[in-house]
Amino acid sequence: MEKLKQQFQASQKKLIEQHQKSQCKALDEVKELRRQRTTAQAHARRLAAEVEALQKASLRHGIDIGLQLTLASMSAWHP
Repeated sequence: MEKLKQQFQASQKKLIEQHQKSQCKALDEVKELRRQRTTAQAHARRLAAEVEALQKASLRHGIDIGLQLTLASMSAWHP
């Protein structure tokens, strides 16, 4: 009977150790995913800022071209 008790306790101890290892591994994975999420969010913010800057530059360029065309057409009508 004592031998069965010892085997049971050893089995329980092994299960607890496995559970603790799995829990530590899961926590490490969560930390890594959070780090990756933070990196991805920062990258997305940088890309959004670049897109916004490009859109503004494109709009300014479009206005400049439109103004040049307007001035050119006006000078064609009024030499």
